[in-house]
Amino acid sequence: MKRFRQNADESYRIFAMRSCPNSGTVYGVRLPALRRIAKDIMHFDQSGLFLKECRYASLEEDLIAALLTAHLDTEDRYDAYRTMISHIHNWEVCDTFCSELRKTIRDRTEFHAFVLSYLSSEQEFEQRFALVALLDLYCKEEPQFILQNLKPLKLHGYYAEMAAAWLIAECMCHDPVATLQMIEQYDENSIVRKKAIQKIKESYRISDSDKLLASALTVR
Repeated sequence: MKRFRQNADESYRIFAMRSCPNSGTVYGVRLPALRRIAKDIMHFDQSGLFLKECRYASLEEDLIAALLTAHLDTEDRYDAYRTMISHIHNWEVCDTFCSELRKTIRDRTEFHAFVLSYLSSEQEFEQRFALVALLDLYCKEEPQFILQNLKPLKLHGYYAEMAAAWLIAECMCHDPVATLQMIEQYDENSIVRKKAIQKIKESYRISDSDKLLASALTVR
């Protein structure tokens, strides 16, 4: 906790408290500083000890746990993944964990099955984990598979809905036709439909012509 206080930024603490509710204590340490702390822990081979003693009592502690867990290369790493996921209570920890896993996952087939096991979870952030992990690791190579699995999916909570919209917008980069067809299947007042179209229109990676097609879905 001493290093958290040494690296704390009061203005960032206020911002983080607002953007990541339900995070416990927030010291206000930015992610680059947390990455340095996590790197030091890994350098001294203390990841296992940190995770064993982790109380998940602050945003910073949760983020370091996410960084360390993503870098585990032990036979029981999937048990550690499950423990980490069970302690995710905000979007930043979820998205940081997924982003870090993108750098470290070796067996993509095994991890793919693991991710899908959380897709239908009734827990908001377990479901968000699956959606963001699909976006980070698999969207480019299998957009149609992802869209097919999204169609019947019941989403649980605002942060799962936002992740689904983000994932749909990412699929638009790789398969516009299938994505537009999928968006049309959502109710016109669906928050996922509206947010997906908004994200498509804001994207720098989607052509103007495809953005126009998405925009047309808002006009009835």
